[in-house]
Amino acid sequence: MNRKCIIVMGVSSSGKSTIGSALAEHFNYVFIDGDHLQPKSNIEKIKQKIPLTDEDRAQWMSKICTIVMEQNAKGEDCVVACGAIKRKYRSILRGCIDNAKFIYLKANVEMLIERNQNRKNHWMSTELLEKQFAALEEPDNSEKDILTVPINQDIAETVANATKALKQHIILS
Repeated sequence: MNRKCIIVMGVSSSGKSTIGSALAEHFNYVFIDGDHLQPKSNIEKIKQKIPLTDEDRAQWMSKICTIVMEQNAKGEDCVVACGAIKRKYRSILRGCIDNAKFIYLKANVEMLIERNQNRKNHWMSTELLEKQFAALEEPDNSEKDILTVPINQDIAETVANATKALKQHIILS
């Protein structure tokens, strides 16, 4: 049986970890926080305000794929919080994770900058957040496995909207 994997994507501070963990709890799936899988070298670059390259992300995405495949092999469905801000990153995830579906947390840059400035113990600078937002390749209609969920300040409402979108679009069947 194909296991399910929901990838909660978006730029830093969009709420991927918060929304992803809530969705995992709601559906009784395993939650995997992509931030916790970043190689130390990537975290050091981010702390130094150096944007990650595609090469930097390759090892990280490989680790995400491996962890999801391990969980699926154990019979577990997963929710993964992972930026996946470029189409090629989403293609990599689709290529290694059977039945991957995406929730794109869409927000405006001003709200995310405010959120980022209020975060404690996180390594993403506002400067890098703005660069990440500029590099974002928003999903279009050709990516049929992505549901866009606008976010606002209310986490419970965003979780409810994501849950409703997943159920309505029969992504979980």
